[in-house]
Amino acid sequence: MATILSQVPLTATADVLLVATAQGAGPAGWRVTFLGASWTGSVVLKTNRAAPGQAQSLTSIAYLTASTGATNAADTAITGDGDFIIPLASCAYDLYAVYTHTSGSAAVKVLTEDAGSGGGGGDVTAAGVDGSASQNTFGADIPYTGSYTFPGALAITGALTGVTQATFSTKIVSSTALATPSALAATALNAFASTVSGAAIMGYGTTNDVSLMNRAGTVVVGVGPNTTTTTLGGSLSFTGTNPAISVINLEGITLANNTNAIRGASVNPTRASGWISFSGTVGATPAQVYTDYRELHTTGVAEVLGFGSFPYMDSGSTCASMFAHQAIAYVSTGATVLTAAGAAGTGIFAGTFKTVIDGATFNSGAVAAAQFLSFQANVTDVQAADTAMANWEVASGGINAMIKFRCSAAKGATYFVNFADNAEPAEKTTAKTTATNNVVGNIKVLVGDQVGYINIHSAKAT
Repeated sequence: MATILSQVPLTATADVLLVATAQGAGPAGWRVTFLGASWTGSVVLKTNRAAPGQAQSLTSIAYLTASTGATNAADTAITGDGDFIIPLASCAYDLYAVYTHTSGSAAVKVLTEDAGSGGGGGDVTAAGVDGSASQNTFGADIPYTGSYTFPGALAITGALTGVTQATFSTKIVSSTALATPSALAATALNAFASTVSGAAIMGYGTTNDVSLMNRAGTVVVGVGPNTTTTTLGGSLSFTGTNPAISVINLEGITLANNTNAIRGASVNPTRASGWISFSGTVGATPAQVYTDYRELHTTGVAEVLGFGSFPYMDSGSTCASMFAHQAIAYVSTGATVLTAAGAAGTGIFAGTFKTVIDGATFNSGAVAAAQFLSFQANVTDVQAADTAMANWEVASGGINAMIKFRCSAAKGATYFVNFADNAEPAEKTTAKTTATNNVVGNIKVLVGDQVGYINIHSAKAT
């Protein structure tokens, strides 16, 4: 079995010791293999014939070309990759390479040469160990282990097994696309280049099939076992300016039954801004912008209920305020509110509500309004407390009117107020046929601490 005795790089002009005679030789001498990365230059093989302790004295030797068996005379220069045999008779002295460097780099490997090498019979040859020197490949019979420095790129055509750890200085490059392998059935890793998927990783695990970890070995991103579910181990931050598309784009997704596009359950806010907080600034463009825009269509009997905001004061809570919705339109000092030019809906409003019946069929029993308000006090009667359907305040300055109604259409409202039930604060007193001064009822009001009544007449003023 051939044994590697040395492996020496040639990178600059020098007399380089390749192997000492004390290292031994094979029955047929030494095999010298030249491998390189596009190297140019020349090597003359010589042995040191000086006695021990004396100055070096190099003498050129003859050698054989391994592939042909041809003899090369002494001083014949080697100028390229190949396998060469140093006969046993010349192995009695240390072997040197007298190298004249031009460019590139070469590596010289010296092995023991077995008897009958190259002729079959089961002997391990240098070609079997080192493959084709001209092609810089390893053979199938490589019998040794250790660390190796490759002067150029390392190409592996077969399976690489038995490797516990691989270290590389810059990068790993895959130059050939691979079809997606079959599903994994046990703990394993497949990393490959895919024409469709690009750089691809497949794995098999109990908690995650594929995980991205930080330096501490904590999972940052995990893909669940045999699923497309992705779990983040921490926060997700987006940076950069002017992205080409929406930062988070859920377009075209059809949700499964009883699922949400974004769901947070048992997420307890720890700051006043609550669950979601956005802030920003706009200038001249866009001319009009929403802080939030959502659009949901129904094409059947499913009823769209808009935003659902449901704050609760649970048993044991003690609070003075709770809002299901809060809207404040704030005009800062130095800003200018432009004229509305008489346009309805143009102005500073904390909220705007509009119902549109756009040529739709409106059933005779249907109901519509721009706003619906309801107050419900279960068991507890809060009529004597400060309770109301609408609680208004002029916080500073003064305003023109409590209610402004304008008719931009051909018709307005049939009634100013419609008390659908004969109940507080309105009271129907008698039929108009027996009414005195056409007074058929009243509306009870409170001004300061004075209770008063607004009479309801059955006939309008003329």
